[in-house]
Order: sequence, then C-alpha cells, then structure tokens
Amino acid sequence: MTAAARSAPAASHWLDALDAAGCAALLGAAADLLLVVDAAGRVLDVDTTLDTDTGIAFSAWAGRPLEQLLRAADRPRLRRLLTAARAGRGARRQVLAHVVEEHAPLFVEYAALALGTAGRVLLVGRDRSALAGLAAQLADERLARERARRDLRRAENRYQQLFDCLPGALLVVDAANQRVLEANDAAERLFERPAAALLGRPLAALFGRAQRARLAEWWAQPPGEALVLALGRARRSLRLAARGFGGGARALRVVELSLVAPVAAPQVDSRFMGLLGAATDAALLTDVDGRVQWANEAAVALCGEGDAEALCGQRIERLVTPAPVDMAGVLATLRHGRRHAGLTARLAGGAPVELTAVPLLDCLPPGFGFFLRPAAPRAEAPFVAADTLANLLAAQPLRAVVRDAADRVERQCIEATLRLTGNNRALAAKVLGMSRQGLYLKLHLYGLAGGEERPRDD
Repeated sequence: MTAAARSAPAASHWLDALDAAGCAALLGAAADLLLVVDAAGRVLDVDTTLDTDTGIAFSAWAGRPLEQLLRAADRPRLRRLLTAARAGRGARRQVLAHVVEEHAPLFVEYAALALGTAGRVLLVGRDRSALAGLAAQLADERLARERARRDLRRAENRYQQLFDCLPGALLVVDAANQRVLEANDAAERLFERPAAALLGRPLAALFGRAQRARLAEWWAQPPGEALVLALGRARRSLRLAARGFGGGARALRVVELSLVAPVAAPQVDSRFMGLLGAATDAALLTDVDGRVQWANEAAVALCGEGDAEALCGQRIERLVTPAPVDMAGVLATLRHGRRHAGLTARLAGGAPVELTAVPLLDCLPPGFGFFLRPAAPRAEAPFVAADTLANLLAAQPLRAVVRDAADRVERQCIEATLRLTGNNRALAAKVLGMSRQGLYLKLHLYGLAGGEERPRDD
C-alpha cells in the first residue's frame, strides 16, 4: 500500500470531525467562488470573495441558468463537468469564462462535487483571470509573430517572383566583398550556370583573368559608368551597369548585365576592310560618338586586350589620349569632315603612339577611322659646333640670332597646329594659348594669312 493510499483514510477521519460550519469555512478559505447548481443547471446559491475585485453582482446569479453566465464556447465544457460529477467520476477541473454584462471576462477554474442524489452539484472555483489574461496575451503575440512571419514569407516570395521575372539579367552583390548574393533566372541563362553555382562567388570569378583588373578598377569607382567586358570563350561582350543601395556593412549593388550586340563594321569596300585587317598599324573604326565598332588584330595587340570583342563598345578616349588637342577636339574636327595626321598620343597604359584620324562620313553607318603606330624614338638634337656658332655670331649680334631662331620656332608651331586642326584657326588659337586676334597678327607677320581678310577678335 502506497503512502497516498494510507493517508486517505486518515484525512477522511479528520474531515468527518468537521461540522457543516467547519466545512463551509474550509471551502470558503480554499475557493474564490462557490456555486451550487440544481439538476437543471440553475444557480441555487452563491458564495464569493470576488465582489469587490470584479464589480460583478454575484448575488444576482441566483435563480439563473449557469450556462447563460458563460461564453458560448465554454457551455459544452460545463455540461461535461456536471455530468462527470453526478456520475461520481471524481472532482474534475475545468477553466470556464464568465461573461456578464459590460464587465471583462472572468476566468474561473472549477472543480465539481455531487451533493446527494438530487442532482445538485457544488462548483468550487479559483480565479484564474490573471493567468488567463497572460495566456491570452502570449497567444496574441504568438499569432502576431506568426502573421508577421507569414507576411514576410509572402513578401519574399513576391520579391523573388518579380526578381526572377525581370527580363534583364540582374545580380545583387555585396559591395564590400563583391560576392554574389542574388541572381535571377536571366542571369542564370546568361552565364549558363544554375543559381547555386553563382551565389556566394566573387563577381570577378565569373569572368576571365584578363578582365579582372578592369573589373576591379571599375568596382572601386562610385556606381555610374558602365563597363564592357569579354564573357567566356564564346567571344561575347557583356555590358555591366551598377546601382548602389543600402549603406555601411550592408551596402549592396545591383548589377545589370546585358549582351552587347555585335555591331557590323561600316559598310566600306571589302578589299579595304581586308587591307585594314592585315595592316601592321593598329586600326580602329568608331561611330560618330567615338565608340569603337571594329578593331584589327594589330589594335588588339597594341591595346593589350584579349580579343577585338573586348575593344568594341569602349570609347576611344579611354584607349588613347592625343596631344596637343584633346580627343573631344579631334572628334569635333572629324565631324566637320577634316582629318588629323601625325598627332602625338599616349595609350591608356602610357605607351607613346602616333595617331592619325580620318572621317568616314560617307559610310553607312557614318563613323571615324583611327590609326595608331608606336612612336619612333625621338632623335637627339644635333650638336652645334662651337665654330659654327661663332660664325653665326660674327655675322650678326646674339640678340638677332636668338630672335630669328624664336621666330622660326614660332612659325613652325603655328604651321603644325594649323595642319593638326585642319586649318581651324579658332581651334588653333585655343591650342596655342593665344587670342584669335593675336593668331591673325602672327599669320600676317609670317605671311601665312593667305590674303584673307583679317577678322575681328570676338
């Protein structure tokens, strides 16, 4: 026999010693609310200590069906509780919610005991409103979190669907480490790889080694200007345009990728194109905006690119810098149908070259041709023997010798600049750093005006 079984009779023995008043006092101390209901479920008697706490007039419950004082969802539970008590199946416990008039719900945990054989039942209740309120609050918070998670999943699904449905190839890249975080379906098709093979990889790993230096230089600049790179062995050119969003450690860049459609070279005589392709001098054909459309093998080698596709789409000013005029001036002159010959220039890597630029405005589409060759080593200035210099000084004063030499140099500079600018005198004056009026004075002084009327200086 267990200890619990041995103690039960002893407890019953002591309870038998209690009279009715003692039992009532014991129940009143153990319970917050005592109800006696008849066989029909009507309240016969009420005893409570909750009057002052709840504001509910419990005395008015007498004579009313107990089910009417409960919320509808709890009425079946009350019936099961009363049935079990009348069947003698022990004191079962059930939490029921009372809803009375305008008061807040009162949650009471009841235990039911049968009283005699007339169907009357004693309901011993403890106030559980505080715990029930806390449980309800937790349940509400749980539901709110679930709704938030559901809404977040729904928003993520919508974002992913929209991201994948965009026709252009897009990559979301971490701005700090350049690793790909997102790739849409169009990007998968472009790189011919599944998303799993793109995500987490550095952006540079998607391109050949020859392209990575240019990519790193482009990434170090603020988002804005697009970049054209060669893609894989298929000799395709890819245009990259980036936009940044976010900041700090969460800074991201959305990289839009698009294939550069191969642009046919200007429609000139095929024999001429064959000659250009086989030429030892570097040849580049551009559109009227100075964007490269075609390049021969010599140009690919001179510019240090992997193939001609890598050059196509780049602006000519990124490849070569002329002097003394800038590339904008060269392009402006070409658009007016005038050529440039023998310009001194430097490649992007710093190597000196000789540049010749010719307009191809009669071609379809119109454009320009640029021809580059490595600059020949500059010849050393001839040594003037002492006796030769002495003869010059004997013939005329030193001042006259210097003035004559300066005049010759100045005239040669003016003549060279006029040739380089296609006889554009306004541009020549700008290159020489003098006013138009001053240039015309020099032209008349050196007999280079050609008999033209002297214009006024604007």
